[in-house]
Amino acid sequence: MQTKKVNVFEPSKRKVLCIANEHDYLGDGTIIREDELEVGRQYTFVKGEAMPYGSMVHLEELPCKYGY
Repeated sequence: MQTKKVNVFEPSKRKVLCIANEHDYLGDGTIIREDELEVGRQYTFVKGEAMPYGSMVHLEELPCKYGY
């Protein structure tokens, strides 16, 4: 999911807006689509993590082991 900057270190539960569900994760032109995310829908941010491969967010409505 492409997002505007989300502070993953801010631990408060809050609403975030999905602005895209496709992204070029590696920058090589290969598009990855997150089908379960709906563009324009608000989700509840419950946890964020800064990983070596990028920032990951965990959403209340879509529990996922690794986040988005």
